[in-house]
Amino acid sequence: MDRSSYSEIQASGLGPIRLKVQRSYSFLRTKTGAVCSVTKNQPNVFIELVGRCSSFSKLLRIMAYVNRFIQRKKRQREVVISANELKLSFLRMVQILQKAEFSSEYVKLEKSECLSPHLQRLNPFIHTSDLKGVTFNLVRVGGRLLNAPIPYDAKFPLLLSSKSEFVSLFLRNLHRTHYHAGVKVMVSLLRQQIWLINAREACTKIVRSCVNCFRYKPVLMSQIMGNLSADRVRMERPFLVCGVDFCGPFYVYLKVRGRPPIKTFVAVFVCFSSKAVHLELVVDLSTDSFLSFFKRFVGRRGLPEKVYSDNEAAVKSAKTRLLRGVGNAKLTTDELSTHLVEVEALLDSRPIASPGNDPNDGEALTPGHLLIGQPLITLPQESGTGGVFSKASCAYLKRWRMLSALKQQFWDSWSKDYIASLQQRNKWSVGCRDLEVGCLVVVHEDNVPPQRWLTGRVVATTAGEDDRVHVAKVRTSGGVIKRAIHKLALLPVHTAPVEEIKEPEAFNGAGMLEQ
Repeated sequence: MDRSSYSEIQASGLGPIRLKVQRSYSFLRTKTGAVCSVTKNQPNVFIELVGRCSSFSKLLRIMAYVNRFIQRKKRQREVVISANELKLSFLRMVQILQKAEFSSEYVKLEKSECLSPHLQRLNPFIHTSDLKGVTFNLVRVGGRLLNAPIPYDAKFPLLLSSKSEFVSLFLRNLHRTHYHAGVKVMVSLLRQQIWLINAREACTKIVRSCVNCFRYKPVLMSQIMGNLSADRVRMERPFLVCGVDFCGPFYVYLKVRGRPPIKTFVAVFVCFSSKAVHLELVVDLSTDSFLSFFKRFVGRRGLPEKVYSDNEAAVKSAKTRLLRGVGNAKLTTDELSTHLVEVEALLDSRPIASPGNDPNDGEALTPGHLLIGQPLITLPQESGTGGVFSKASCAYLKRWRMLSALKQQFWDSWSKDYIASLQQRNKWSVGCRDLEVGCLVVVHEDNVPPQRWLTGRVVATTAGEDDRVHVAKVRTSGGVIKRAIHKLALLPVHTAPVEEIKEPEAFNGAGMLEQ
């Protein structure tokens, strides 16, 4: 095949050219012949090339070498690709994509026919330009900016669709070269050269898929709230099943001149059934200190059947009351202990069920009703000869029966009002995608900026009774840790195959991989 026939096939735009090399071997020499076959139904090799490139600059360099081959230039001594060659590569890729995505519109424009309404508003036209001896027929947006003092590319930008991989590579390059610009800035920069259909949605997708931008504003995962455990809805005595957590530190001062303040903590016990709160002052976080305040708790509230640790919502309420009440005041140990008891009484006097609108319904149910029969912050009722609970009108046995009936009335109100209030999901009411093994996540850490959160890969997941994943094990640089999914943020990257992730052989209680 001679060079002229090759140029005719190239200009026809029928499709990729496939060369079949046939060799006939003889005793003295080898004859080589080339057979050219052109297929129309084959996909365009240049569009396939876009999917194989990981960056926009790499794609332009490859196209620059292809252009050198097409133009049949002699071997240049300069290996570095010039800026004009990169621009030529960009325009050639745009022309290929326009003919592939707007093939019917291209024909209509050549015949001066009307387009679909969403394209006709842009008033597109075919612009013929010449660059370094190469002619391009590109579709540009007409618009109304002919007399505007801006460059020609901004007056009549190139028309492209946002569905191609070439546009995604171009937007990623635009986003990174302009210091991870936001959506509005990207759209403004994009329209200086290209008019992209659905540009805002495409730029938003690129910004959200940027790992660097995601680490500055990570979105923690969530899952539909699971069902309440049996310990939360059982009618048992207060603190039979409870949870414990710590808050602090708080500093106490000694009445000795020159002595520095002492760091202390507060242990928060929460009853699972009545939401009653018990606070204990702790001098440190050692095991002996824990056993000491736990003995004090058992002596005052009774031996619990189950004790859960961490993730108690009452810690936030207790710490808020303590900080608002104490502030920067210099308190002694005795003063801080007194303040803890007052905060405990305040928390146990909060209504756990909303009162009705009828004034005859009585006072709202509080944890104090389930502890002593009344809110802890109210004064005791006066007793006298004319009182309801006087000895003249009520015998001791009758009084005991009345108090028992009153306590049972509170528990009946608890089972009707408080349990019914737990029916709704105040948050996490929508089911989300389950976390899978192999996903890359960042782990939320308190008092640490998001840029310094640990990055890890999920190695195991734990599903609840609703078959939803709520807990996951994550392998980080410091070992394997176990976290709830609302402490994890899924990175917008492709994950590794599941077969490559292995479950750790041993996992100790401290959340680290045993060696």
